[in-house]
Formats: sequence, C-alpha cells, structure tokens
Amino acid sequence: MTYPEHLALAGDGSLWMTDEYYGITRLDPDGRVTHYLDDYTYDTAEDIVVGPDGAIWFAGGGTVGRIDQAGTVASWPVGGFHLARAITAANGALWFTNYSDSGQVERLSTDGAISAFSLSGPRASLDMSGIASGSDGALWFTQAGWGRDPGDGIGRLTSDGRYSSWRLPQRRANPTRIAAGPDGALWFTEQDAHAIGRITTAGAISEVPLRTGLSPYDITAGSDGALWFTADSCIGRITTSGQVSAWPVHTAGRLVGIVAAPDGSFWLADDLHSTVWHFTPPAGDVAPPVACHPPTITRQAGATRATLVYRRDYVFSHSDWFTDARVSIARGGKQLFSEVVPPNPQGDPSYAVYGDTSSFAVRDLDGDGAPEVMLELNWNGTHCCDWTRVYRYDRARHTYLPVNHFWGNDSASPTLKDLNGDGRPEFISQDDRFAYDFDGYAGSVRPIQIWSYDQGRFSDVTRRYAERIEQDAATIWRLYLKERGKPHNNVRGILPAWAADEYMLGRAHTIDRTLENIRQHGYLNCASADACFDSPHDPAAYIKALKALLRKTGYIPR
Repeated sequence: MTYPEHLALAGDGSLWMTDEYYGITRLDPDGRVTHYLDDYTYDTAEDIVVGPDGAIWFAGGGTVGRIDQAGTVASWPVGGFHLARAITAANGALWFTNYSDSGQVERLSTDGAISAFSLSGPRASLDMSGIASGSDGALWFTQAGWGRDPGDGIGRLTSDGRYSSWRLPQRRANPTRIAAGPDGALWFTEQDAHAIGRITTAGAISEVPLRTGLSPYDITAGSDGALWFTADSCIGRITTSGQVSAWPVHTAGRLVGIVAAPDGSFWLADDLHSTVWHFTPPAGDVAPPVACHPPTITRQAGATRATLVYRRDYVFSHSDWFTDARVSIARGGKQLFSEVVPPNPQGDPSYAVYGDTSSFAVRDLDGDGAPEVMLELNWNGTHCCDWTRVYRYDRARHTYLPVNHFWGNDSASPTLKDLNGDGRPEFISQDDRFAYDFDGYAGSVRPIQIWSYDQGRFSDVTRRYAERIEQDAATIWRLYLKERGKPHNNVRGILPAWAADEYMLGRAHTIDRTLENIRQHGYLNCASADACFDSPHDPAAYIKALKALLRKTGYIPR
C-alpha cells in the first residue's frame, strides 16, 4: 500500500508519487502499479520531480537519485546532515535542499555530480520542504522553524551561490511548498497561517488569508494562468490578483501533493486514504455554491453549542487524530468564546497540540446546569503527554474560561464514568508520578487515581472509592506474582503502585511485612548490573527508596 505525498507527471503520462513512509510508486495510464526503493536500500523518499532529461529524480533523505523509464535506479549519497528534503529542475540540472544545522542547497547534474552551496545568514538552518526556480533564474525555497528558531521565511539562492532570505509576517506560518507563478512572482503555502503567500523577485511579500480556515499544503501553476493548491480535503485556486475558490473532493482524507496535467486537470495525493484523485475543474472555474471548509465538528447540549475546526493528522481505525485545533463556543445562539487551542504550559511551548476528535464533548461535568466543553489533548511524544482542557461558562463574565488538567503519560489518559450515580462523571486515571522511578516506562506500574471536576477545579477523590482501589491493588499483585518468577525479572517497578493502593486502604501494617518477605525470597535482587534501572541495587535500600516515594507523593503521611 502506498501513502502518496508528492507527485510528478512524466512525459508518457505515468504518475509518480513518493510514499509518506517509504519508497516511490509509478502509476501508468493503464492502471499498472510499480514500486521502487521499497527494499530498504534507500532512505524515505521525500520529494520527486521530472528532470531535464525526462527521467524521474528524487530526494530520498540521505540519498538523491534517478529512475529512468525502464525502471533503472541510480543514486548518490547526500553529504552534511543527510536530509535531502525538496527537489526541483532548473537550468538544465536538479537542485535540492539539504536540511542541517548549516543548511545547504545543492546542484545535481544529470551525470550525478553534486555541488553544494552552504547558506550563511538569517534562517539558514531552518527546514526547507519546498523549492522552485524563479523567473529571475534563482532558486527559491520555504524556510520553516520551530521553538526558539528564527521566524519562518522564504530563501533565495542564485546559481553562483549568493543567499538571501525574507522573514514572513507571521513568525510560525509553517511555509511548506512553493511554485513559480505566471506573474513572475513565487507563490507558497502557509499551512499554520492558513494563507497563500506571494513574494516578488525583489523580495516583497504579501499574503491572501483563506477565509474559511483551510490549511494549504502544496501548490502548482495551472494552464489557466492561476495557481492551484491542496488544503485539507479541498483543491483550491487563487488568481494572481488574489481571488480564491476551493472545491471539496468528496470522501478525501487529507490532500497533500498536487501536479498539473497538460489537459488542465490535476492529480492529487491523499496520504490518509492511500489514494490519488483526478480533478477536472468545472467549466469556467465556477466556484462551488458552498465554501470549502476544513474538517469541522459541532457538539451541543442545551443552550451550549461548541465547534471544533482542525487539520486532520491521521485516521486509524475509528480514531480521527487532529492538530491545529480551533474551538468556538456559543450560548443561546450567541458566540461568546473562540481560540486556537494553545500548547500545555507544562510542556515545551513549541510542541504542537494533537488529539482525537472523539474526545470533543459538551457535557455537564459538575451538575450546575451549565455544560462544559471538553477536549483531551496530547503533544504527540512517544508516550507523553496527555492533558484535558475544559471550558466552563462564567456567568459573571458571560464567557467561557478554559482550564487544563495535566495527566502525564498516555497510560494516565482518563476514562469518564459516573461511579457514585450522582449524574456527575469521575475521571478515572493513574498516578503518573510513579513512572520511571524504579523501572523504565513500560515496566513501571501506576496506582489508580480518581478525580472529580467542579467549577473549574479538579480534585483527587480516589480514597472515596475503596472498592476500585481494592480491585486495582489485586490486579497489580497478580501482575507481581506473574512476573516474579521469570528469568531476569524486575518487579521493582510494580510494587510501589501496589503499596500505594494498600496505604490508601489503610493496610500500612501489612506492607512492611510483605516487602520484607519479598526481599528474603530474593525477588528484589538485581539479575544484572543494569536490570534494576536507576534504583538502589541493595534490596533494603530499594525498600527505603520506595517508602520515600510514597511519602513524597502523599500516600504515607509526613
């Protein structure tokens, strides 16, 4: 299966595409499919273009290469940071960006000779995911950073290596792809700014906001004198005077790459649905009767109506994972609040915000008759970290006030259930403070935590639910019994959570005796020098450290 991202259309009508995850695929006009670079000899294919010799040329991470019409592959290693990101044909050669701490744009001749031009100056080290040849004979490329990087921009390199860069109006616009327009300017997409940008060869920048909030990705010049772009599940058209139209591609997941065909139609890459679409503009490029919008979900309870507008990140099974979330809330038909959902203050502010649309809900969490709006969010680390953002209605201010509750690693992500039948759901979670202390993430067990929500505050109410704690303690103990007899076992990450549950149940008198019995049987011994993670190798010292953790986290009164 191919997850197409970037596209190129060869002279014989074959459509070539990079796979978002690996390889290159060729689709012939007769429907025959051929895969290349899928034997792990090459890095992930990043970009693709038809070269001046009619062959297909690709930027493949640590490799750049050529595939001729017979399917013969030739490749050359990329130096420096080894990340060829974007490629274009210009001046009888191929030019590609090489993303590194000191960025480079490199020239690749059709015989495989590579010449590198190092960039030095503003934004030289930013990611360059799009490159195009301008009407001035220079190479123009997008420059996108994150965190404390310099603000995003557009760069220019002359064929003799002179570099210039212009900063975009929005610091984090996330420019992605760029194309030469029929007006002699360069046009580019600004995914996070929800705009199409234009820069003249003299460096004058202007932007055209996409009023419905679309997130544009790729862009190309059409045969009609306009620029065409992909955005969410839409294909858009922008004239050189800035007039925008956009058409939905029904059932499309996420449209990324675009390439123009000689007959005025377009091929579109849908990486989420593993599909390529063929789009023929309507006669006269007549705009659709309803404006094309990004993915949007509306939830309502009583007089509260909330809308989530987002950029689809991926779809897996029944999960619709999003980023670039924007929330608006109306009460009684009047909008009172809207925001771009911000990063969690407990994380790096440069981290993006992700979530599953199934968590978006309007629900009365505290029984006061004014439903809250809720989202569960994540900054998309390997398994960290989750938080819940709740918006509550403030009658005095006649608006909605957001509050975050941080859960930590994914395993602490809560489930909601009304445990006591009062009509108010509890948040059933785990105490993430127990991760990593005596084992790695996978080997660390965390005790149950139960939270209630009331008027913008989360409260730990775990001890009210002794039956739940009892069940959790029994589950953890069974896990300990299962693991203790295995070769090279390490139960040190299991026992702290069991002990925490036991303390909440008032069984402090049994814990010391049980731990000592476990120690005497040798189950706390380290099977190797690194088997006990960072905990003390001496079993008695481990027990002391375990109790220190319980005291620090409040399970043992100070």
